[in-house]
Parts: sequence; structure tokens; C-alpha cells
Amino acid sequence: MKTILRSIFIFTFAIGVYGIALTGQETSEPQSQPTNSASAGGTNCPEAEVERPWVVLGRSVQCRPILAVTRGEGEKAVLLLGAVHGGERLTGPFVERFDNEVLSKPGAVSDNRRVIVVAYVNPDGYALGARANAHGVDINRNFPTMNWQDKATWETFPPGPFPMSEPETGVVVKLIESERPVLIISVHSPMNMINFDGPARKRAKKMSRISGLALKKSIGYATPGSLGTYAGVERHIPTITLELPNAQNIDEFWEPVRDALIFAINH
Repeated sequence: MKTILRSIFIFTFAIGVYGIALTGQETSEPQSQPTNSASAGGTNCPEAEVERPWVVLGRSVQCRPILAVTRGEGEKAVLLLGAVHGGERLTGPFVERFDNEVLSKPGAVSDNRRVIVVAYVNPDGYALGARANAHGVDINRNFPTMNWQDKATWETFPPGPFPMSEPETGVVVKLIESERPVLIISVHSPMNMINFDGPARKRAKKMSRISGLALKKSIGYATPGSLGTYAGVERHIPTITLELPNAQNIDEFWEPVRDALIFAINH
């Protein structure tokens, strides 16, 4: 019970700080499916109050706001995502700390870049300490890709009833469509590596050297319906999966990984 209460407290503090106002066109790609009440993003949810520059992007299954902030005003957008899997406990706080201590400072982002930070893509999963969202769906197997399949490759990776069935997935897809990023970095754990999809090898290799994390083109198993496939492989957007080390706290790896992220965002 103490652990659950602590997780809820941490999450409540985090979402009290985050959000950005972004708009975009609904996807018209043939592999996308009609939305249902879940993918519509919680239309019956009460309005959330957040302080600018934080604005709600959408809602989770359980009506938690999915929040973000934009740092910088450049033409080229970079997406920085955390807590796609809620059970990867350090990813959301790591992205949040990186925003607070680095991106929010004057001059941190190059003049031609803007960084859109979504620290908690899966706020329900984070609150529950679970990999999946509140429907029990793995967000990183739910993207509308050509290789999406309705059978889980692993028992703990359920892909959902159809592609983009989940509101959390829909928020990320809409963000990609509206912002047309030149780079996507999704923070995961605890596989201690830099993985990449699409035309991101050169940047990923440099990140590996700076951070000390291993560079791997393949994560080691099939990932149908993943963000890497959706954005990197099928849309040719440089997409990096930053797998944090297996650690007890962020301080154990903070400086080299921070520096690698700074490089990736500004080059």
C-alpha cells in the first residue's frame, strides 16, 4: 500500500507541472482504424487545470491528462517521450529532470530547434506501476504499422484489439502528424543501450560514445506495432530508443546520458 500511495503521489506531482497546446490533423492513412470511446481520448473527462506553458495533449483511459511542454522556438521539432511503459519507473522522472535542469534553461536548445517533452505518455500505467495502460494494452505494440498483429509476441506485450485502439497511442500519432519532427527520442529502461530505427545511425552512434551505452540496431526480439516501426521504419523519421541502465536512481547514470541527449537534440 505504501508503494502504491507513493507512486500516486509522484504521479500527481508530475502531472501538476506538465502540458502544451498542440493541434493537428486526424490521420487518414489506410492502416488506421476508426476510433472508439478509448481512442477518442476520454471525451467525458473533467477539464484539467494546468499552468502555461503546460497544456493537455489528451487523456488516458482513466482520464489522466497527458501533458507536455515545448522548449525553444526553432523550426525543427524534436519529440522527447518518457513512461511509454509505466512500469519502467525511472523513465518519466528522468525526462522530467532533463526538462527541469537542462531544457528549461536559456540557450539550452539550438535556435533552429524546439523540443516537445512528454514525460508521461502512459500516466495510468505509471500510476499503477504497470507496463501496459489501464486497458492492459502495451502502447508500444499498438501503433498503426504495416506489421501490427493482433496476437502478442510475448504474454506481457498485448497489442490491443486493433491498431491505435488506445488514447495514449492516438496522442503520440497526432503529435507526430502535427509537428512533423526531425527526431524522436523515446526513453525506456533497463536494457542499457541505444537502439535506433530509420535514418538515425550516425546520431545514435555518437550518443553511444558519449553515454557509454551499447549501440544496437536490433533490440533482440520482434516489436510489431512499435513506435520505432511506425515513425522510423515506415515514415523515415530518425527514431532513437534510449534504454536507461538497470539502476536504483537517476544519479547513477545522469551525467553521461544527459550529455548524450543534449548532443542528440541540438545536432
